[in-house]
Amino acid sequence: MTANSLVGTGFAPCCPARHGGTDLVSASLFIRHCALGTDLAILTAVGEVDLATAPLLRTALLRCERDGTTRVIIDLSEVGFLAAAGAEVLRATATLADVEGREVAVVTTAQVDHVLELTGLAGVIPASTSLAEAVAKLGLG
Repeated sequence: MTANSLVGTGFAPCCPARHGGTDLVSASLFIRHCALGTDLAILTAVGEVDLATAPLLRTALLRCERDGTTRVIIDLSEVGFLAAAGAEVLRATATLADVEGREVAVVTTAQVDHVLELTGLAGVIPASTSLAEAVAKLGLG
């Protein structure tokens, strides 16, 4: 699977065992980490990113950093609630990626966009309305 095969799919089709990814699960958040080599990782979150679950998102993002992934797409299109704690994880990720020369993009919803605006993150992290758009913004589509 390549990044080009993801264009137009609307989601991150990934079998963690086949593509080197993993699943992280808590009571209210599920994160699928799909690694496509060191070029791209797609983190697909489903549920709520709040004070209790933000560390799970941070763990998934730290795995990408540890693995040397150069581009990460954080798909929040199935996140029903993004708290300030989750926004802080995104801010820290964007800051570190900028310093290290890596790229991060986020797939959002109107609700997630609103949180990014309120926390000053709108424009700091490239936001897209679909996975295909995020892939294109990272120059992979």
